Amino acid sequence: MLTTLFVFAHAALAVPTPLYDLTFSATAATHEITASHLTLKPGAPARLSQADANGKLEVEVSAQPAKGGIFIAADLYHVDPDGRRRHLGKPQILALDDEPASMDVGEKNPRTGRDEVQYSIRVLAKTKK
Repeated sequence: MLTTLFVFAHAALAVPTPLYDLTFSATAATHEITASHLTLKPGAPARLSQADANGKLEVEVSAQPAKGGIFIAADLYHVDPDGRRRHLGKPQILALDDEPASMDVGEKNPRTGRDEVQYSIRVLAKTKK
């Protein structure tokens, strides 16, 4: 039995993958990470980190198209100087194209009254044409 398979592809049928230009900053405890120019493809996150004597802040940020804007998600981690890694949160923001968006998060320990988790996210996202 002979089977023939024809495959036809045309460049005009391909849907271009959007790219997003981001200005991104995250602040947690004594750490701040700022990326003045970050280009992301949907499904391809960027990883950023900043370290000092108090440990390290790690951020993984991604962008996806969303109805009415660009969906930005970030995972924030703090790594203590002894290597212990603590997940701070996963903020998600729906940003309009070329409009600033921000989020401030704080959580107090009910026993001590001190801030346990506190971070800020600032983004400006643009769809590249």
